[in-house]
Amino acid sequence: QRLLLVRGRWNYRRMSKLVCYMFYKNICMVLTQLLYSIYTGFSGQKFYIELMAQNFNLMYTGLPILYLAVLDRDISDENCLRFPMVYADGPLGRRLNKRVFWSWVLSGVIEACILLFVTMWAFDVPDYHGSPYVFQLGLVCFCGVVFATTMRVAVEHHTHHWSFVILLGLCCFSVFPSVLIFGVFNADNTDGQSAAVFSSPAFWFLLPMLVFLTSIRVGVVKIYRRYFQTELRHVVKEAQQLTRRYSALDRWSTAAFKAALAGKHYDGTIPPKPKNKAKVAAMRPVAWGGDAESAERQRTKAALLSPTRAVPTSSASEPVLVATQLGTPRLGEETKAPAPERAQGMKATKSHESARALWSSLRAA
Repeated sequence: QRLLLVRGRWNYRRMSKLVCYMFYKNICMVLTQLLYSIYTGFSGQKFYIELMAQNFNLMYTGLPILYLAVLDRDISDENCLRFPMVYADGPLGRRLNKRVFWSWVLSGVIEACILLFVTMWAFDVPDYHGSPYVFQLGLVCFCGVVFATTMRVAVEHHTHHWSFVILLGLCCFSVFPSVLIFGVFNADNTDGQSAAVFSSPAFWFLLPMLVFLTSIRVGVVKIYRRYFQTELRHVVKEAQQLTRRYSALDRWSTAAFKAALAGKHYDGTIPPKPKNKAKVAAMRPVAWGGDAESAERQRTKAALLSPTRAVPTSSASEPVLVATQLGTPRLGEETKAPAPERAQGMKATKSHESARALWSSLRAA
């Protein structure tokens, strides 16, 4: 149960973020060069110093996304077990699908356009011909790409440990000494150009403005979804980090589960808090058990959530439900019961129908 509801859910979220972010950050970096090439009439002129482009994925943006892919946790393990319905994001494909993937691609395209054209409009360190060197312009744009893509990792990350903050700072600010070293070795004939850029007040004003312009859209979208398209994970995380109150969520989770077992529609109304302590114990979430029918609920939930797990029954004479598959719960082959005990066999069929009703409720959620 823990391997599926906790580790499985965490891993699904992490891998979804990793795949989408790898496409996103490379679109930001490559598309700025492509747009500059189109703007200059396909002249073939390099826009970035070659060594900067080669170190983009390794030195400047590689470690933060690996940290996220290994250690990020949006909901604690206790709450993943306490509210097992948050696991439905995986079977329903909510975190990685065509809509999510193309939204990341569109985000990369928009931010690449912002980074290039705002840089070309705002940065002005003229050379002898009255316009910036191409590598000076490329250096400003490249720094904007590194800071903007790193800020996106920070926005998507949920476990803001001090080690993650230090890692973000090291990756972002490693651009400046590395570019100065490239200039010392005269990479692509850029000796002295990086020093000229870093000594310009326009650069230090433009860099935070680029980060703000590329991040504000993502922040607004996340705030809108949290307040107007609220999901169960949002509510659980709010209770986990802010209110520390789970009683209403426990009652909602239990009511939703009971409605699914009964095959009824649940309108989402939170039941009132019972005054009897025994009833309060019975309202604990399914993962915790706590009442007489928790064993039956555990068997039903196992049939729903485990792709290769048989469901035990309370009597040896009852039929055994064989491994139900996620997505289409079905009744497997049954051990034939003797004629006098066929009435008991109907209990397993009812349990399976309850599992179907629960799955329909999870898909609707």
